[in-house]
Amino acid sequence: MLLYSAKENYRAMRIRKSALAVVALSLSSSLVIALPASESGIALDSNWRVADYEFAKENLVHTAWGDEHYERNYLLELDLAKAKSLKIDKNVLFAVAFLHDMDVVEPYVVIDTEHTQTAAENIESILNAT
Repeated sequence: MLLYSAKENYRAMRIRKSALAVVALSLSSSLVIALPASESGIALDSNWRVADYEFAKENLVHTAWGDEHYERNYLLELDLAKAKSLKIDKNVLFAVAFLHDMDVVEPYVVIDTEHTQTAAENIESILNAT
């Protein structure tokens, strides 16, 4: 039977604890829960964002610019605000970027009306549904 000194036992125990800590940290970093995101990486970090994103993709896709149009608008507006050091509400910006073209797609088309006006009149009903 091998006997170790108290100092050797203590040292071995510290090495085991350190090894366990390294294993635990590496496991925990690989268990990070990924939030849903748009195709271009925009965080869909709330239920209403997911719902609005899906609504736009399913109902507001125009043949001339596709669904990427809304993502480009959002990202461009973020860049412009950052370049001008503007404080913005990213949630409002998200809603506007994804829902502003409602008037160009049926059933939201209103003849002889500016499309942003129609969007402003309809956006609340869409947001309230989410």
